[in-house]
Amino acid sequence: MKSKTLLVLRHGKSDWSTGEDDFDRPLVSRGRLGSRKMGAWIRHRKLRPDVVLSSPAERARGTTEAACAAMGLPLKKVRWDEHLRGAGRVTARRVG
Repeated sequence: MKSKTLLVLRHGKSDWSTGEDDFDRPLVSRGRLGSRKMGAWIRHRKLRPDVVLSSPAERARGTTEAACAAMGLPLKKVRWDEHLRGAGRVTARRVG
């Protein structure tokens, strides 16, 4: 069986100065640049995702769109899931 790799990417730096609600808060230019850089890094490492899961919140959407563009990954690979927003802290641990 071929092993799978899980990549977890947090949204880029968001803009608190807009006064927008949390869901509608956009990325700042640093956040867009960081998202493109992460997408380019993923592409360089040949870690092309089979699927991308993302919250539809504006900052997550902006991060996903910028990273996917840098990876050369079409947005049809993205599944927008509102349940991912505010999912709480996730911890990882090695099993076995």
